[in-house]
Amino acid sequence: MEPIISSILKISPEKAEAAFREYVENRSPFSYYSKFIAERFGAIPRGIVVAEETRLHDLTFRFRNTPIYDETMREAIQEKADVEAVRSIFSKIAEGALAVHAVFMKENPTPLAYRVLNKFLEIPEMVAPESVKKENIGRMRVALQSEHVELLCMACGKVEPRIRVQDLAEQPSCSACRSGLVAVINKHRAASVSVAEKWFKDQPLTPEEQKILVRTRRMADLALSYGKKGVMALLVWGVGPQTAAQVLAKMHRREEDFFADLLKAKLKYIETRQFWD
Repeated sequence: MEPIISSILKISPEKAEAAFREYVENRSPFSYYSKFIAERFGAIPRGIVVAEETRLHDLTFRFRNTPIYDETMREAIQEKADVEAVRSIFSKIAEGALAVHAVFMKENPTPLAYRVLNKFLEIPEMVAPESVKKENIGRMRVALQSEHVELLCMACGKVEPRIRVQDLAEQPSCSACRSGLVAVINKHRAASVSVAEKWFKDQPLTPEEQKILVRTRRMADLALSYGKKGVMALLVWGVGPQTAAQVLAKMHRREEDFFADLLKAKLKYIETRQFWD
């Protein structure tokens, strides 16, 4: 960790500011800002539409070393960061007035580091500290409640109209026959409905169709046994009937623990999905 501290945190305040200015010019919509500053200065007519990225980028070079460039940089820096505070921090580090201690986390990043990693990871929940995991659990609950679900009755074959989970009854049932044996078919709608239709007509099923029928029936069993919780569990990415049954069988007293286990199941699937067929 010491080489990282030496190479990054002990640079001079001037180099830190220069690096930030280079970042602003190359990574922010600097050329886009330059257009409006140039219009304000009267250097180009107002209202000209410049859609091409290359033409916008040319403005940066065209107005370099001019008050237009300086004003664009000033406004961009003022909007994005407190450069004076950064200079002050780096000065204090260089003078020894401010000590820097490295914190090495073997498993999960610190809450501050997580906020940085969150922008670059495909699945940031996998490295989230405990404080952030609570936020993720809350987001999962809200997302599941807001999702629409499709249910197939395994007693009469009726497909229920799509309905938001939060509007679903605690014990979902078929609107036609009132059976609670309804399967979530969001992930496999076409296959589940087709196989169910053949089964109700007493038509022969292929071995693959038989597997689909068994899977659909198992999902219906979960909805019948656990109601709305069973439906929500089956809507989680990577959670099938077997995993959902394992989570639901814990009979969580607290709703937070239920969603926490669903999040763990989702992350476990993400970690191991390369080994699944």
